[in-house]
Amino acid sequence: MRAFGEGGGDVLVDHEPVGDQHPGPPRRAGGGEPRRVCGMQRTQRSLPLRLARANPTTVFLVALVLVLVGLFAPGVLGGALLLALAAALVALLVTTWPVQAPATRVIRLVMLTLLVAVALAKLL
Repeated sequence: MRAFGEGGGDVLVDHEPVGDQHPGPPRRAGGGEPRRVCGMQRTQRSLPLRLARANPTTVFLVALVLVLVGLFAPGVLGGALLLALAAALVALLVTTWPVQAPATRVIRLVMLTLLVAVALAKLL
């Protein structure tokens, strides 16, 4: 086994190999030394970045199909599907809340409330 810093893919948090570091390593907010990380860089994008690249028409059509299937599916199955869709929308709402205008927030909350109400009505 080799020690850290002896080549072979060791990187700092700025993802530059140890041998290619510029003079004066970047300082963290606390003023300490940069945190060292071993291994490969993360190649997958985060969920919000992947969602931002999704085709809006496709997303709308998929959501429409899910709502229609949930509305026309019998009883508990339809209600469960609508509640699952509402849970996904809650996660999206929480993620995007800070960047939404107040009017958009109100509309989204009203639509989410209607979806949950319909889902609960189907379950009962």
